[in-house]
Amino acid sequence: MKISITEDCVACERCVELCPEVFEMGGTYAQPEIGHRSSGI
Repeated sequence: MKISITEDCVACERCVELCPEVFEMGGTYAQPEIGHRSSGI
């Protein structure tokens, strides 16, 4: 499964529910956990 966060994120937390070891809520929007961030984020 491939999940990406775009500017269309509505903070539904679905990515966090699906893969909590990769995603976390960061204020208003979801973001990858620090160990999973790419240079594009």
